[in-house]
Amino acid sequence: MISPEQVEVIESIIESKLIEINIGLPCIVENVDIVNKTVDVSLQIKRVIENTVGDMVTEKLPKLDAIPIGISLTSEGYFFSLPIKTGCYGRVVFLDTDIGIWRELGRLCSPGDIGRFKLNGGVFKPDLNPKINSLLANTTDDLVLGKDNGTQLRCKTSTIEITTGGALAASDFVAMSTAVKTMWNALKTACDVFVPPGTPDGGAALAIALSTAIATALETNIIASTNLKAD
Repeated sequence: MISPEQVEVIESIIESKLIEINIGLPCIVENVDIVNKTVDVSLQIKRVIENTVGDMVTEKLPKLDAIPIGISLTSEGYFFSLPIKTGCYGRVVFLDTDIGIWRELGRLCSPGDIGRFKLNGGVFKPDLNPKINSLLANTTDDLVLGKDNGTQLRCKTSTIEITTGGALAASDFVAMSTAVKTMWNALKTACDVFVPPGTPDGGAALAIALSTAIATALETNIIASTNLKAD
């Protein structure tokens, strides 16, 4: 039969081990290594520990150096990358074991450090920000790729829109090159049938042909894309 005192000791031992297990913590980037695709980060939440006299105190965790940046990259070369700069927020996700040797070899291997969920086994992901660094309102209505308050590619229900200045919608459809060429070819045809002044109609045929062709060329529904807008 385990006594209450023994239970307390066991719980204390388990707690002391659990505090060494790291899953994920918010951080801020202190330095970026573009060549090796790594960052040095400062963790943003202190760890709560029990001191030698039994009081609960907080301690600042050490800066983590050379943390790999999580980049989506396939074997075919397709990738998704974000510009990471000093001052960027994010989180460090701590993996089961150290991945240093695996990153160098890129194949099945033994871990360099046999510890589990250690601070030196993390990956940086730029997907967590404090409220002071949050995006503008209404940005979750569309699928958006772009820069806050800058140029954005917005996928809506039936259109794809390119906006500037952080706008939530574009103002007009993009002209289609083939449609524009077709309309202006019609204008060229009208010029080709030009009847010089002094002929029986006095140039009336040209005037009508030019007027009709130009008016048609400027009709938005003819030259514009049906699903791409921009401003």
